[in-house]
Amino acid sequence: MAASAAAGGTDQQRALILDEIAEVRSHLTDPPRVTSSVPSEEPRALAAACYALPSYAREMNRQGTPRLWPFDSGYAEGLRRDELLLAIGYLIAAFEDQALDAGHLVERPIILRRICQLRTELVGPTPGDPSRSNRSSALDALAFTGACYALPVYARELGRHAVPLFWPWPRGLYVQHDRGVELQLSAAMLLAEIERQDRLAAGSKVALTAAPGVSR
Repeated sequence: MAASAAAGGTDQQRALILDEIAEVRSHLTDPPRVTSSVPSEEPRALAAACYALPSYAREMNRQGTPRLWPFDSGYAEGLRRDELLLAIGYLIAAFEDQALDAGHLVERPIILRRICQLRTELVGPTPGDPSRSNRSSALDALAFTGACYALPVYARELGRHAVPLFWPWPRGLYVQHDRGVELQLSAAMLLAEIERQDRLAAGSKVALTAAPGVSR
C-alpha cells in the first residue's frame, strides 16, 4: 500500500495542512504564565493538550479555561480544525524548547518532516484493526491519543495498569516514549485527525484507524 494511501490522505492535502501548521507556529506567542498552584512545567505542551482534547472532555475551572491551561490568558475555543492546528503549533514549540534545553537547535522543516514521517506510519484503513476503539468516543480517538502524548508525564491521570484515563485503545498499545518522540507523535496523531475531518467535510466515508508506531 502506498504511503499516502496508507495514511488515508494525499500528499497534496498533507502539504497544504503542513503549510497551515507552519504559519500557525510562526505566529504563536505565549501569554503571561499563570502565577498560581497550577502545574506549569512544559507550558506549551500543556496548552497543546488542552486544545487537542475535544471540548466535551476538557475539565474547566471557574474562569472558563481548562484546569491545566498554563497561561493567565490566551485560551479561546474555536472551530475544531483551528484548535487542532493550534495544538500542533504548540507541540512544535514545546519540542523546540526541549531541544534548546538539551543544547540543540532543530530547524523547523526537519521537525515537520519527522511529524509527517510518523504520520505515515500511524494509520491504515484496515477493518478489525486491534487499535480501533470500541468506546463511545471512538470518533475522537486520534485526538485523545494526541492529548495523552502531549501531556507531560506528571500531568497524565492514570487508570488501571498505569495507562492514561483518556487513552482510547487497548492498554497494550500505550507505550511511554522519549519525551521528544512523544511530542512529535502527538502532532502526528493530530495531523491525522485534521486529515480525517477534511475528508469527511469533502464527503469521504473512508474509516480511519490508528496505532502508534515509532521508527527506531
